[in-house]
Amino acid sequence: MNVFLDSDRHKYLLSPAELHHPATRRAMLVIQNAGAWQHIAEKHIRNEAELWKEVLSPSVHAQLRLDSNNTHALSEAASQVWPSGVESLCKPLVLRHISTAGGKEVLCAICRNGLQMIFKANKANAYLATAYFSRSACETANPQRRWRFVVRRIIERWRGNGADGSIAPPTSPVMKFATEGYPIKILVEFVSEENWGFRINSRGQKCWRPNWNLWGDAQPPARYKQRLVPRPYARGGLE
Repeated sequence: MNVFLDSDRHKYLLSPAELHHPATRRAMLVIQNAGAWQHIAEKHIRNEAELWKEVLSPSVHAQLRLDSNNTHALSEAASQVWPSGVESLCKPLVLRHISTAGGKEVLCAICRNGLQMIFKANKANAYLATAYFSRSACETANPQRRWRFVVRRIIERWRGNGADGSIAPPTSPVMKFATEGYPIKILVEFVSEENWGFRINSRGQKCWRPNWNLWGDAQPPARYKQRLVPRPYARGGLE
């Protein structure tokens, strides 16, 4: 796999993908640079609790566990993981965050293998920031069910409340704590709501009915039976 634009940590891995923004449908370039993949390798691929050995070839996984700066291995990892990200962005199964202060936009693509890929977007481009397997994804050994656990956890975290108390998309800004520790307000959007499982019920209200057949496997995860409760504040990442 060739690396081009050789300029330190900002060199690109793979050619930028020409896609459409999952929400606005505007044309955009999706870019993976070496700096993002160095971070992913250092913080996540080398984390034994995450499931990277299931999505990377044994040789690439072993090389990055030993050396997170191995340019060839980073490029191969990008090549092996990227199709899952493209599939999720095109589906789309994406959580979108927009800061009400500066208008900064973050896209979280949930892949069918349970991986979450985080992109920072502007008017023209989206840059890969990180990718990881959350604790929710690692709770089951069944690869086909991992994305469902991730979706369920994200719904639980960012849900709104319908008029009858049912789970609904959020309709107002949500308070979140930034990396620096101070609270900010963000707009949260499930893109597309139908893919996340939001439907219009018989009373004409939008509510959540899990769409476990999104990737072609209709069996629901058995372990989640409890009622989801809202969480007024969310700290940290996008999960």
